Amino acid sequence: MFLREKTTTNDSLLQLVRSVRTADGRVRQQIVASLGGLRIPLSLRRDVAAAVENRLAGASSAELFPLPLEVAGYVDEILRRVPVAAVKSPASGAPSRPTAPLPPSEPVLDGVLVDHVSHCQDTMLGPFLPLEAAWKALGLEGFLLRQCLSQSQINAAKVCVYNRLCEPTSENGLHDWVATTSLSDVLGDRFELTGRDRYYRAGDKLLDCKAKLEKHLAARETAEFSLSRSILLYDLTNSYFEGQAEANPLAARSMNSKENRTDCPLVALGMVLDADGFPLCHKVFPGNIHDCKTIVDIVAELRKLSGMSKTPTVILDGGIATEENLAFLLAKGYDYIVSGKRQSRGDFYDEFLAGDDFHEIAGRDPKRAVSVRQLSRGREQIVLCKSDARKLKEDAMISKAEQKFLEELEKLQQRVAKGDARLKLGKGDAGVNRAIGKICATRSRVAKFYDVHYVGADEPTLSWQRKDGEYNEAMELNGCYFLRTNRIDLSDDDLWRIYMSLARIEAGWRDMKSDLGLRPFYHQTDERCEAHIMITVLAFHLQRWVEQKMAMAGHAVTFRNVRRLLQTHSYSTICLPTKDGKLHTIRRPGVPDQRQAAVYQALGIDLAVLPVARMTSLADTEAKKGL
Repeated sequence: MFLREKTTTNDSLLQLVRSVRTADGRVRQQIVASLGGLRIPLSLRRDVAAAVENRLAGASSAELFPLPLEVAGYVDEILRRVPVAAVKSPASGAPSRPTAPLPPSEPVLDGVLVDHVSHCQDTMLGPFLPLEAAWKALGLEGFLLRQCLSQSQINAAKVCVYNRLCEPTSENGLHDWVATTSLSDVLGDRFELTGRDRYYRAGDKLLDCKAKLEKHLAARETAEFSLSRSILLYDLTNSYFEGQAEANPLAARSMNSKENRTDCPLVALGMVLDADGFPLCHKVFPGNIHDCKTIVDIVAELRKLSGMSKTPTVILDGGIATEENLAFLLAKGYDYIVSGKRQSRGDFYDEFLAGDDFHEIAGRDPKRAVSVRQLSRGREQIVLCKSDARKLKEDAMISKAEQKFLEELEKLQQRVAKGDARLKLGKGDAGVNRAIGKICATRSRVAKFYDVHYVGADEPTLSWQRKDGEYNEAMELNGCYFLRTNRIDLSDDDLWRIYMSLARIEAGWRDMKSDLGLRPFYHQTDERCEAHIMITVLAFHLQRWVEQKMAMAGHAVTFRNVRRLLQTHSYSTICLPTKDGKLHTIRRPGVPDQRQAAVYQALGIDLAVLPVARMTSLADTEAKKGL
């Protein structure tokens, strides 16, 4: 075999060619495979062609002298492109290659040389099957076809989304990643024949139909799981860019980075979930926007979804719940439940201390007991909450912060006593006051409970004293918090349980940032950045579908657990050499173990529909025996 470059009108293409002898004794060149735009350096072509010929003849990929890495990469790429029909035996009538007689000890089972049976090209399959089931159940195939996406574009979109759930990488790395998976087998697509731009374009197509797609998913998930969607959760997060993102007007620096990456430009993401953790809509904001300024745009997005049979209750974090935003929600017909601001809990100091009026939430672990009490304040209901576990945590935080605060004051005191030149004591109090201000700003949690004084006379002195009254009052309120709502029809227990569903959106942020590749952003333009987010949100929809179906089947597991369990289930190519000199090759999925089969059964996955490919070629028995 050899590689031949053919020049066409617009470009050139590479062909894998072999010489065959016809029945009349003439030698003809036969094209084994057209390799399209695959670029192989001229210096490597002879070695690549020889290695491909050996592999097609049945030689193992584990050579005695391993191929150079660059040669091996091209060999694997070509073998993926060789069609089944092209590698069957040459034209009929051609003399077969002679085979040596088998030694008496050679084990043969129904004509198969048992000692030479092997398998190769194992690629991960298991984690993609639940995602395929979710994709079909949510009707995404038909929806995207109606949005005028071709099947090729839909397959590229699947690669983008599935990658986020299995091994997040940038769109630039998808071309190399997909070659290590079984998606070519499952989707029937030759991903290796296309370039990297295919995945960027798929993201652009998904973004173009964002509003319709979110509305479609909301309707399908409601029908699939009978979701009431009377409770909506809203929160805002941000993530950072690698690079300056100068072409992206949404990228902006802010001190409110969730990852403490104030050195990088940020982009903000607001998202609404229902009480079951399914996303309803999302919107991208500039990275320096304040949390309380996003609710207006999100409510507009919710209105586009429509189809809500009941007046929804929106649960907000305290940072978003300004009086203006709450009034806006009421004007639009939404009820609300929000957490009161921490600095305002002192307004209920006497009520929190009246322990006789509190009662415990039923059904909770005694170690995590929560006591509640409901009050009326004007048009709002107030639910006071006390948690012993939360008090222990806040006490420990205050204690540790106070320890560090006092240590830093003592170090500053020693610098003053030694006359540290960097404090410039001879020029007044400014140097010391700046140092005090820096310490207080860093330890603001406890600095408010201390009076710090510096006297810079003949004997400079730094002193401090704790304000015990304020300190003791604050410590008594540790573990206390309160909720606000305009709903008067719910008990304090119900209000507390509804509010705690806000933890679902926090879990969603963690999943999207850590597992689904939301951070960091590598894109420079705002459209590509929003497409990156759109793919992550769509991946989150599939993740929630899988987790909800598993929970309904009695298996409360995360998708991470499912992925870890299924990642050993693979597609394999099985090579069966026979004593008549032929090599029968079968590519098929492996047999799942009991736990994997239980997952497939819970998700309604039928392995029998997975494609199986077979081919037959001449095997060089002598070559195999020499391995």
